[in-house]
Amino acid sequence: MKGRIPWPLKVLIKLGLGVARVDYPRLKRLGIVEFGRMEDPAFARAVFDLHVLGPMREFGLPAHGALLELGPGDSVATGALGRRAGFTEVQLLDAGAFADLRAASVKRLFASLGVDAPALPEEASRAPLLAALDELGIHYRADGVRAFESIIAGSVGYSFSNTVLQHVIRAELPGLFGQLARVHAPGSMGSHLVNFADHFSGGFLHQALPDWLMESNAIKRAHLYTNRFSPEQILRLFEECGFTLERLTVDYFDAIAPAQETFASAAEFLARSSQRRVLRAVYLIRKS
Repeated sequence: MKGRIPWPLKVLIKLGLGVARVDYPRLKRLGIVEFGRMEDPAFARAVFDLHVLGPMREFGLPAHGALLELGPGDSVATGALGRRAGFTEVQLLDAGAFADLRAASVKRLFASLGVDAPALPEEASRAPLLAALDELGIHYRADGVRAFESIIAGSVGYSFSNTVLQHVIRAELPGLFGQLARVHAPGSMGSHLVNFADHFSGGFLHQALPDWLMESNAIKRAHLYTNRFSPEQILRLFEECGFTLERLTVDYFDAIAPAQETFASAAEFLARSSQRRVLRAVYLIRKS
């Protein structure tokens, strides 16, 4: 449905549903909003390989300590994949309870990923399911940046996010980066994909809109919000919090070749990419 709606109409629909405070499950059923596709086992495996298994193989990293995912979205698939990969525990942090936590759904998801599911009846409610996941070392927390408070400093061996950081409230993003640095162990790594286009036109119209609109509660409730940080600002936040850049891969918005470039340092990126608009970027970082 989303692909068939002209974006101006889609914005009006989302604003109206936001004012009406229609909850996320109903928005997803209507095809208006979707927070990722991690309930799809094939998609979840692909994301996990891109952000976690691929870099771990490349850099010879062991699966040690906790794995942290920012914004797991629709499912707890990363919990199953992370425990199977050998991490001692998996921390799943989100800004709201968007994951499908019906016991029957979780059991089917785990089975499709080849992981033993929590031993619960399919009609079990949310509370016993979360307790069962905790026993498996999978911790799902849905209170945003505050969720970091329960994570021990230096306990995270790897972190990742997939098109999530652009949705963090602008005033909260520096604090989130600071907390990410606090929980990361020295020498540990992370992979974070950020999408810099807006989420209504598919371009960069949001950059021309005033703060009073883009930072409004109406835009946030309608799931149209992005913090409008630039690729350079995201990079600077990582560096200010004690992360060094291992690699930056960017996809450009324009049709000029090359469509994608990889940079080995921040200086190289700033020198070669300043005249082109970045659509998305994957930051592969290491904690100093």
